[in-house]
Parts: sequence; structure tokens; C-alpha cells
Amino acid sequence: MDNKPSRQNRKRTRFDRSRQNLFTGIAVGLVAVIVLGVVVLITSAVNPRLIMNLTGGGPHHNEDIIPRNMDLWAVYPGNVLRFVTIFYPDDGLATLPPDEPVTVAGPLMIGEENLISAEPFGGEVQSVELMTGLGQDEHLKYQLYTLTRTPGSGPYGLDARITNAPYIQAVEDGYQIGFGIRPQNYYMQVIVAVAFPRGTQVGEMDALQPYRVARIGGWEVYYFDVTVAAMGSMIRIRYALPEDSPAPADLDYWQVEAER
Repeated sequence: MDNKPSRQNRKRTRFDRSRQNLFTGIAVGLVAVIVLGVVVLITSAVNPRLIMNLTGGGPHHNEDIIPRNMDLWAVYPGNVLRFVTIFYPDDGLATLPPDEPVTVAGPLMIGEENLISAEPFGGEVQSVELMTGLGQDEHLKYQLYTLTRTPGSGPYGLDARITNAPYIQAVEDGYQIGFGIRPQNYYMQVIVAVAFPRGTQVGEMDALQPYRVARIGGWEVYYFDVTVAAMGSMIRIRYALPEDSPAPADLDYWQVEAER
């Protein structure tokens, strides 16, 4: 008689691999997270602007801090540079006169003939003087506006455009825009924003790095917090404007200030 068990009675041995697969998946996930973290750290050190773009442009520094100042430099095709400066003064000082005189300096320029336009705002213009630059800029000129304003009436400043700006130099494969930053201890916040038309190839920034990049209209705006900048600090940006591209619509500088 055949004592072999029937096919129906035979049992197969099965191994439960679900727990092993779970542990394997967790280990693979941890390794991926670690590798991603290392890549992010290396990339942020080499190209911080890429990380800003991946994370939505970077953090805002748009708290309602008084007193504060923001300068905007917008590079236009056709060798035109726009400069806007906005001051938010501390109007809570009891010693301020009813009509407070304030001064606003325009951008450095080679000569007065390089000034395209200048529009002060936030006060009444009392006088305009053509001044000579200091130190190594003594061969340059700038306009100094004296305004009177009522304390509590809001911010004030200047919107100006110049040609052949001394801030811009031709370099290999394009141009470089650069600004020296002076240390200060009055304003609670000082922001510099540099804007290029969308499509501009923005290259090396071999000095201060931006904390935020924002796209506003047809512009890409780079924000630098220079509130506590050290002596000798510089903003230097290499760029190449798109060829035969018209200038985008003017930036709304209040929106630039709000997006800082």
C-alpha cells in the first residue's frame, strides 16, 4: 500500500516576509532622507539661490519695523538704471517739528547730463543741490533733495533714473553691477533689492548673498538684508540681459517693499 500523503494533504511551508519588507523599506527611506539632506546642504552652500527657488523664494523680512530703509536698483535694457529709496522714519519722537526737514540723496552719476528723471515723494521739495561724491567717488556727482514733511504722514523717498551708471561695469560675457555697503546703527532694518528683467542670466554673486528671490511682474528681484553689514561689504552681481528684449512694465516699488 502506498503510504505517501495525497496531494491534497501536502502542506507547503510559507515564510511571512511582511515584517522584513517593512524594516527594509524604513531603512531605504532613512538612507534617502540622509542623502537628500546632504545634497541640500551642499547645494545651499554652492548655489543658495537654487534652494530659494525650490522653497518658494526664501523667507520674508517684511515686518513693520520702524525706522527702516529700502533701496531698489532696477536694471533696464538700453543702459538705464532706476534707483528708488524709501524711508520709514520714527515719527514717534516728541521733538520733531511740525514741518520736519529731511534730505534724500540720489544715485551717483558721471554728470548731471546722465540724469533722466527724478521724482521725490512723501514731502514738499524745498531745495535741490548738486553734490560731489566722497573719497574714491569724488569724480562723481549726485543730487541732494531737501523735503519738508509732516510727522506721521508716512514714508518718503525718491524715484530716479540715470544712464551710464558708474555702478555697472562690462565684464566677460556680460556686465556686473556692484554697490558698497556702509555700516549704520540708526535704522532697525536696511534692505537692498536688485531687479532684472525676467530672462536675464544672473551669474556669480561673489560678495553678499540674497536672502530672498521674488518674481514681480516681468522682473526677478533679489533681496539683501544689510542692516548689520560689516565695513567693506559689497553686493556684486554678474548678469547678461536677454538680447533684443524690450523692458518690462515698470516695477511697483511699493509691491517690492511689501515683498521684501
